[in-house]
Amino acid sequence: MKKIHWDEGLSIGDPGLDGEHRQLISLLNRLIDLIDEAPDAEQVHRILDELEQLATAHSRHEEMLSATAGEDFKEEQRREHSDFLSAIIEARSQLRSDDLGGSLIDVTESLVKLLINHIIDQDLDLAPLLAEREVKNHSLAEFLVLKFQKLSFVRGLEMLVVISLLPMLIFAGMIMYQSWQEA
Repeated sequence: MKKIHWDEGLSIGDPGLDGEHRQLISLLNRLIDLIDEAPDAEQVHRILDELEQLATAHSRHEEMLSATAGEDFKEEQRREHSDFLSAIIEARSQLRSDDLGGSLIDVTESLVKLLINHIIDQDLDLAPLLAEREVKNHSLAEFLVLKFQKLSFVRGLEMLVVISLLPMLIFAGMIMYQSWQEA
């Protein structure tokens, strides 16, 4: 079975979540490594334990970050997290001691499919929500620049000129108003 390689196209823009995805993939790759070796049931169960702990923490983290999403999105996300955790728990019962290598292949393929589908179908939809939240944490000028970047390049340049001229115009207006009062 081939290993999973992280691609930046799977990145959702949150370093914490992307790091957790990389760790989940790394744990699945460790299971794939065991397939090629003579797998030991104890090693497999240790990796599944780590996978379950990380998936639980990741689910909480992701659900916390998606608090501003719509109910349908949050419900779908909860369902996918629950399915992945259930698959990890079921994996223990699906491992057969008489054919540990063969059953490990089936279990690992199932877990890989669930994780990759979750990242592609659900988490990439979370990226715009995180970007909006990120914008709210920045200054007004950064907010405007990010909004204008969504416009065409020429329109964006025009807006950047307006943004840079706006403080100068306000300052000139204040000077003119003060001079008018003194006159």
